[in-house]
Amino acid sequence: MAAFTLCALSVLSVDAATCYTRKSGEWGGDLWTSKIGTAIEPGLRPGKGDTAYIYNTATEIFLSGSAQVSAFKLLGDKTKLTLRDGAALRVSNFQGKGPKGAGTVEMLGGTLRADAAKGAYFILAGHMAGRDDGTGIFIQRGGVVTIESPAGLQLTRNGGTGIYQLHGGILNITAGGDSQGISAGAGTARFEWQGGTLNTKYAAVSLGNEGGVLSPGGDDAVGSVVLRAKQPETYYQSGRGKMIVTLENAKKYDELIWKEESGGSTVRFGDGSSIEIRLSKGYKPTKGAVFDVVFANKLVLDGKLRLEGPHGEHFRYEITRGSQEKLRLIYEHE
Repeated sequence: MAAFTLCALSVLSVDAATCYTRKSGEWGGDLWTSKIGTAIEPGLRPGKGDTAYIYNTATEIFLSGSAQVSAFKLLGDKTKLTLRDGAALRVSNFQGKGPKGAGTVEMLGGTLRADAAKGAYFILAGHMAGRDDGTGIFIQRGGVVTIESPAGLQLTRNGGTGIYQLHGGILNITAGGDSQGISAGAGTARFEWQGGTLNTKYAAVSLGNEGGVLSPGGDDAVGSVVLRAKQPETYYQSGRGKMIVTLENAKKYDELIWKEESGGSTVRFGDGSSIEIRLSKGYKPTKGAVFDVVFANKLVLDGKLRLEGPHGEHFRYEITRGSQEKLRLIYEHE
Protein backbone atom coordinates (compact mmCIF):
# COMPACT_ATOMS: atom_id res chain seq x y z
CA MET A 1 0.00 0.00 0.00
CA ALA A 2 2.99 2.32 0.26
CA ALA A 3 3.03 2.90 -3.49
CA PHE A 4 -0.68 3.70 -3.44
CA THR A 5 -0.06 6.30 -0.74
CA LEU A 6 2.71 7.85 -2.82
CA CYS A 7 0.41 8.42 -5.80
CA ALA A 8 -2.63 9.38 -3.79
CA LEU A 9 -0.79 12.04 -1.78
CA SER A 10 1.54 13.25 -4.53
CA VAL A 11 -0.61 16.33 -5.10
CA LEU A 12 0.67 17.59 -1.74
CA SER A 13 4.32 17.30 -2.71
CA VAL A 14 6.48 19.52 -4.88
CA ASP A 15 7.45 16.70 -7.25
CA ALA A 16 4.44 14.86 -8.60
CA ALA A 17 4.57 11.09 -8.53
CA THR A 18 4.59 9.10 -11.76
CA CYS A 19 2.40 6.07 -12.46
CA TYR A 20 3.13 3.70 -15.34
CA THR A 21 0.95 1.02 -16.89
CA ARG A 22 2.11 -2.59 -17.24
CA LYS A 23 -0.68 -4.28 -19.22
CA SER A 24 -3.88 -3.64 -21.15
CA GLY A 25 -7.21 -3.23 -19.39
CA GLU A 26 -9.55 -0.81 -17.63
CA TRP A 27 -7.90 2.35 -16.27
CA GLY A 28 -9.36 1.73 -12.80
CA GLY A 29 -8.01 -1.83 -12.59
CA ASP A 30 -4.68 -3.16 -11.34
CA LEU A 31 -2.51 -2.07 -14.26
CA TRP A 32 -0.13 0.41 -12.74
CA THR A 33 3.36 0.51 -11.29
CA SER A 34 5.30 3.46 -9.86
CA LYS A 35 8.59 2.41 -11.47
CA ILE A 36 9.31 1.12 -14.96
CA GLY A 37 10.19 -2.56 -14.97
CA THR A 38 8.59 -3.40 -11.62
CA ALA A 39 5.56 -5.56 -10.94
CA ILE A 40 2.01 -4.22 -10.88
CA GLU A 41 1.17 -2.64 -7.52
CA PRO A 42 -2.36 -3.62 -6.43
CA GLY A 43 -4.52 -0.62 -5.60
CA LEU A 44 -2.23 1.86 -7.36
CA ARG A 45 -4.15 4.47 -9.37
CA PRO A 46 -2.90 7.65 -11.07
CA GLY A 47 -4.25 10.66 -9.16
CA LYS A 48 -4.54 14.42 -9.52
CA GLY A 49 -0.82 15.07 -9.07
CA ASP A 50 0.44 12.16 -11.18
CA THR A 51 1.71 11.65 -14.69
CA ALA A 52 0.01 8.63 -16.25
CA TYR A 53 2.35 6.93 -18.73
CA ILE A 54 1.30 4.15 -21.07
CA TYR A 55 4.75 2.84 -21.80
CA ASN A 56 4.52 -0.89 -22.64
CA THR A 57 4.44 -1.87 -26.31
CA ALA A 58 1.02 -2.78 -27.74
CA THR A 59 -0.85 -1.71 -24.61
CA GLU A 60 -4.47 -0.50 -24.69
CA ILE A 61 -6.15 1.19 -21.74
CA PHE A 62 -9.92 1.73 -21.53
CA LEU A 63 -11.53 4.51 -19.52
CA SER A 64 -15.23 4.30 -18.69
CA GLY A 65 -15.33 6.37 -15.49
CA SER A 66 -13.72 9.48 -14.02
CA ALA A 67 -9.98 10.17 -13.77
CA GLN A 68 -7.86 13.26 -13.18
CA VAL A 69 -4.10 13.44 -13.66
CA SER A 70 -1.49 16.14 -13.94
CA ALA A 71 -0.28 14.76 -17.28
CA PHE A 72 -1.06 11.95 -19.68
CA LYS A 73 1.54 10.61 -22.13
CA LEU A 74 1.84 7.76 -24.62
CA LEU A 75 5.40 6.44 -24.61
CA GLY A 76 5.41 2.85 -25.85
CA ASP A 77 4.90 1.87 -29.50
CA LYS A 78 1.38 0.81 -30.56
CA THR A 79 -0.13 2.17 -27.36
CA LYS A 80 -3.74 3.26 -27.17
CA LEU A 81 -6.19 4.94 -24.82
CA THR A 82 -9.90 4.43 -25.57
CA LEU A 83 -12.46 6.70 -23.90
CA ARG A 84 -15.86 5.02 -23.75
CA ASP A 85 -19.31 6.37 -22.91
CA GLY A 86 -19.23 7.60 -19.33
CA ALA A 87 -15.54 8.48 -19.38
CA ALA A 88 -14.53 11.80 -17.81
CA LEU A 89 -10.80 12.50 -18.09
CA ARG A 90 -9.31 15.76 -16.83
CA VAL A 91 -5.67 16.64 -17.48
CA SER A 92 -3.36 19.61 -17.19
CA ASN A 93 -0.86 18.42 -19.83
CA PHE A 94 -1.62 16.06 -22.70
CA GLN A 95 1.07 14.51 -24.90
CA GLY A 96 -0.12 12.13 -27.59
CA LYS A 97 3.24 10.62 -28.55
CA GLY A 98 6.82 11.29 -27.69
CA PRO A 99 9.57 8.91 -28.88
CA LYS A 100 9.54 6.70 -31.95
CA GLY A 101 6.53 4.58 -32.81
CA ALA A 102 2.84 5.34 -32.79
CA GLY A 103 0.23 6.04 -30.17
CA THR A 104 -3.51 6.56 -30.49
CA VAL A 105 -6.28 8.06 -28.43
CA GLU A 106 -9.76 7.08 -29.61
CA MET A 107 -12.75 8.84 -28.10
CA LEU A 108 -16.05 7.04 -28.47
CA GLY A 109 -17.92 9.09 -25.87
CA GLY A 110 -17.60 10.85 -22.55
CA THR A 111 -15.59 14.00 -21.90
CA LEU A 112 -11.97 15.07 -21.96
CA ARG A 113 -11.00 18.42 -20.49
CA ALA A 114 -7.55 20.01 -20.68
CA ASP A 115 -7.12 22.70 -18.03
CA ALA A 116 -6.20 26.32 -18.66
CA ALA A 117 -3.30 26.38 -16.19
CA LYS A 118 -0.36 28.62 -17.12
CA GLY A 119 2.13 26.66 -19.23
CA ALA A 120 -0.24 23.73 -19.75
CA TYR A 121 -0.20 22.09 -23.19
CA PHE A 122 -2.16 19.73 -25.45
CA ILE A 123 0.30 18.31 -27.99
CA LEU A 124 -0.17 15.28 -30.23
CA ALA A 125 3.49 14.78 -31.20
CA GLY A 126 6.97 16.24 -30.82
CA HIS A 127 6.95 17.64 -27.32
CA MET A 128 10.70 17.38 -26.70
CA ALA A 129 12.98 19.07 -29.25
CA GLY A 130 15.24 16.67 -31.14
CA ARG A 131 13.96 13.60 -29.31
CA ASP A 132 10.32 12.98 -30.18
CA ASP A 133 9.59 11.84 -33.72
CA GLY A 134 6.73 9.45 -33.12
CA THR A 135 3.20 9.57 -34.53
CA GLY A 136 0.38 10.74 -32.28
CA ILE A 137 -3.19 10.19 -33.51
CA PHE A 138 -6.36 11.43 -31.83
CA ILE A 139 -9.59 9.96 -33.25
CA GLN A 140 -12.78 11.59 -31.98
CA ARG A 141 -15.96 9.72 -32.87
CA GLY A 142 -18.16 11.10 -30.11
CA GLY A 143 -18.14 12.84 -26.76
CA VAL A 144 -16.90 16.32 -25.93
CA VAL A 145 -13.27 17.48 -25.93
CA THR A 146 -12.63 20.86 -24.32
CA ILE A 147 -9.11 22.26 -24.69
CA GLU A 148 -8.54 25.27 -22.45
CA SER A 149 -4.73 24.98 -22.62
CA PRO A 150 -3.16 28.40 -23.36
CA ALA A 151 -1.66 27.33 -26.71
CA GLY A 152 -4.76 25.42 -27.84
CA LEU A 153 -4.45 22.23 -29.88
CA GLN A 154 -0.86 21.76 -31.05
CA LEU A 155 -0.78 19.01 -33.65
CA THR A 156 3.02 18.96 -33.39
CA ARG A 157 5.59 21.14 -31.69
CA ASN A 158 9.19 20.14 -32.45
CA GLY A 159 8.78 17.19 -34.79
CA GLY A 160 6.97 13.93 -35.27
CA THR A 161 3.57 13.47 -36.88
CA GLY A 162 0.38 14.69 -35.23
CA ILE A 163 -3.05 13.82 -36.65
CA TYR A 164 -6.44 14.85 -35.27
CA GLN A 165 -9.40 13.07 -36.88
CA LEU A 166 -12.77 14.63 -36.07
CA HIS A 167 -15.56 12.23 -37.04
CA GLY A 168 -18.20 13.01 -34.41
CA GLY A 169 -18.87 14.68 -31.09
CA ILE A 170 -17.83 18.23 -30.21
CA LEU A 171 -14.35 19.76 -30.14
CA ASN A 172 -14.16 23.03 -28.18
CA ILE A 173 -10.89 24.98 -28.24
CA THR A 174 -11.44 27.92 -25.95
CA ALA A 175 -7.94 29.37 -25.52
CA GLY A 176 -7.76 33.12 -26.11
CA GLY A 177 -4.92 35.62 -25.79
CA ASP A 178 -1.98 34.76 -28.02
CA SER A 179 -3.24 31.27 -28.81
CA GLN A 180 -3.24 30.01 -32.39
CA GLY A 181 -6.16 27.73 -31.57
CA ILE A 182 -5.12 24.89 -33.90
CA SER A 183 -1.46 24.99 -34.89
CA ALA A 184 0.89 22.78 -36.91
CA GLY A 185 4.30 23.15 -35.26
CA ALA A 186 7.53 21.93 -36.85
CA GLY A 187 6.49 18.37 -37.63
CA THR A 188 3.97 16.77 -39.99
CA ALA A 189 0.50 17.90 -38.99
CA ARG A 190 -2.98 17.04 -40.24
CA PHE A 191 -6.44 18.04 -39.07
CA GLU A 192 -8.88 15.67 -40.76
CA TRP A 193 -12.51 16.70 -40.44
CA GLN A 194 -15.19 14.29 -41.63
CA GLY A 195 -17.92 14.95 -39.07
CA GLY A 196 -18.59 16.36 -35.64
CA THR A 197 -18.72 19.98 -34.50
CA LEU A 198 -15.75 22.32 -34.23
CA ASN A 199 -15.79 25.42 -32.05
CA THR A 200 -12.46 27.23 -31.94
CA LYS A 201 -11.63 30.90 -31.50
CA TYR A 202 -8.55 30.68 -33.70
CA ALA A 203 -6.82 28.56 -36.31
CA ALA A 204 -3.35 28.72 -37.86
CA VAL A 205 -3.78 25.81 -40.28
CA SER A 206 -5.98 25.07 -43.25
CA LEU A 207 -9.30 23.46 -42.36
CA GLY A 208 -11.18 21.14 -44.69
CA ASN A 209 -14.76 20.63 -43.51
CA GLU A 210 -15.78 17.49 -45.39
CA GLY A 211 -18.96 16.76 -43.48
CA GLY A 212 -18.84 18.41 -40.09
CA VAL A 213 -20.21 21.57 -38.53
CA LEU A 214 -18.33 24.81 -37.87
CA SER A 215 -20.00 26.46 -34.89
CA PRO A 216 -18.31 29.72 -33.81
CA GLY A 217 -18.94 30.24 -30.12
CA GLY A 218 -20.63 26.86 -29.75
CA ASP A 219 -24.30 25.99 -29.91
CA ASP A 220 -26.69 28.90 -29.30
CA ALA A 221 -23.83 31.26 -28.44
CA VAL A 222 -22.11 33.93 -30.50
CA GLY A 223 -18.42 33.84 -31.36
CA SER A 224 -15.87 34.11 -34.12
CA VAL A 225 -13.26 31.91 -35.77
CA VAL A 226 -10.19 33.98 -36.66
CA LEU A 227 -7.25 32.90 -38.82
CA ARG A 228 -3.93 33.50 -37.04
CA ALA A 229 -1.40 32.43 -39.64
CA LYS A 230 1.62 34.07 -41.26
CA GLN A 231 1.16 32.22 -44.54
CA PRO A 232 -1.86 31.59 -46.79
CA GLU A 233 -4.32 29.02 -45.48
CA THR A 234 -7.69 27.76 -46.75
CA TYR A 235 -11.02 27.09 -45.11
CA TYR A 236 -12.91 24.67 -47.37
CA GLN A 237 -16.45 23.49 -46.76
CA SER A 238 -17.74 20.72 -48.98
CA GLY A 239 -21.34 20.09 -49.99
CA ARG A 240 -21.62 17.87 -46.92
CA GLY A 241 -20.32 20.53 -44.54
CA LYS A 242 -22.19 23.16 -42.57
CA MET A 243 -21.53 26.45 -40.80
CA ILE A 244 -23.87 27.60 -38.05
CA VAL A 245 -24.50 31.34 -37.84
CA THR A 246 -26.25 32.55 -34.68
CA LEU A 247 -27.71 36.08 -34.80
CA GLU A 248 -28.23 37.64 -31.37
CA ASN A 249 -28.86 41.21 -32.52
CA ALA A 250 -28.02 43.60 -35.35
CA LYS A 251 -24.41 43.93 -34.20
CA LYS A 252 -23.68 40.63 -32.48
CA TYR A 253 -23.51 37.44 -34.54
CA ASP A 254 -21.15 34.63 -35.54
CA GLU A 255 -18.27 35.38 -37.89
CA LEU A 256 -15.57 33.52 -39.81
CA ILE A 257 -12.58 35.88 -40.30
CA TRP A 258 -10.08 34.28 -42.63
CA LYS A 259 -7.40 36.84 -43.53
CA GLU A 260 -3.65 37.27 -43.15
CA GLU A 261 -1.07 39.85 -44.25
CA SER A 262 0.02 38.25 -47.52
CA GLY A 263 -3.57 38.40 -48.77
CA GLY A 264 -3.57 34.83 -50.05
CA SER A 265 -5.96 33.07 -47.68
CA THR A 266 -9.17 31.65 -49.14
CA VAL A 267 -12.60 30.59 -47.96
CA ARG A 268 -14.15 28.16 -50.42
CA PHE A 269 -17.66 26.72 -50.28
CA GLY A 270 -18.46 23.66 -52.36
CA ASP A 271 -21.70 23.34 -54.28
CA GLY A 272 -24.54 22.55 -51.90
CA SER A 273 -22.62 23.60 -48.79
CA SER A 274 -24.93 25.01 -46.13
CA ILE A 275 -25.23 27.80 -43.61
CA GLU A 276 -27.73 27.19 -40.83
CA ILE A 277 -29.14 30.47 -39.51
CA ARG A 278 -30.30 30.66 -35.90
CA LEU A 279 -31.98 33.59 -34.14
CA SER A 280 -31.05 33.86 -30.46
CA LYS A 281 -32.75 35.41 -27.43
CA GLY A 282 -35.95 36.25 -29.31
CA TYR A 283 -34.21 38.44 -31.86
CA LYS A 284 -36.20 39.32 -34.99
CA PRO A 285 -34.30 41.23 -37.68
CA THR A 286 -35.89 44.10 -39.55
CA LYS A 287 -36.38 43.77 -43.29
CA GLY A 288 -33.18 44.61 -45.15
CA ALA A 289 -30.91 43.95 -42.16
CA VAL A 290 -27.40 42.98 -43.25
CA PHE A 291 -25.02 40.56 -41.53
CA ASP A 292 -21.44 40.17 -42.81
CA VAL A 293 -20.65 36.69 -41.51
CA VAL A 294 -17.57 35.65 -43.53
CA PHE A 295 -14.49 37.79 -44.24
CA ALA A 296 -11.64 36.49 -46.39
CA ASN A 297 -8.76 37.60 -48.57
CA LYS A 298 -10.50 35.59 -51.26
CA LEU A 299 -13.98 34.08 -51.20
CA VAL A 300 -15.01 31.38 -53.69
CA LEU A 301 -18.38 29.71 -54.27
CA ASP A 302 -18.30 26.53 -56.35
CA GLY A 303 -22.03 26.60 -57.04
CA LYS A 304 -24.81 27.55 -54.64
CA LEU A 305 -25.03 27.83 -50.89
CA ARG A 306 -28.01 26.46 -49.01
CA LEU A 307 -29.46 28.64 -46.23
CA GLU A 308 -31.03 26.35 -43.65
CA GLY A 309 -32.80 26.47 -40.31
CA PRO A 310 -36.29 27.70 -39.40
CA HIS A 311 -35.45 31.17 -40.69
CA GLY A 312 -33.20 30.26 -43.61
CA GLU A 313 -35.87 30.89 -46.23
CA HIS A 314 -36.20 34.49 -45.03
CA PHE A 315 -32.60 35.32 -45.99
CA ARG A 316 -30.60 35.62 -49.16
CA TYR A 317 -26.85 35.94 -49.55
CA GLU A 318 -24.45 37.94 -51.67
CA ILE A 319 -20.69 38.28 -52.08
CA THR A 320 -19.04 41.69 -51.83
CA ARG A 321 -15.63 42.23 -53.43
CA GLY A 322 -12.84 44.65 -52.57
CA SER A 323 -9.73 44.76 -50.38
CA GLN A 324 -11.44 42.02 -48.44
CA GLU A 325 -14.26 39.80 -49.63
CA LYS A 326 -17.39 39.16 -47.61
CA LEU A 327 -20.30 36.78 -47.49
CA ARG A 328 -23.32 38.83 -46.51
CA LEU A 329 -26.69 37.58 -45.27
CA ILE A 330 -29.67 39.84 -45.94
CA TYR A 331 -33.02 39.46 -44.16
CA GLU A 332 -35.96 39.81 -46.55
CA HIS A 333 -38.97 38.81 -44.48
CA GLU A 334 -41.68 41.36 -43.71
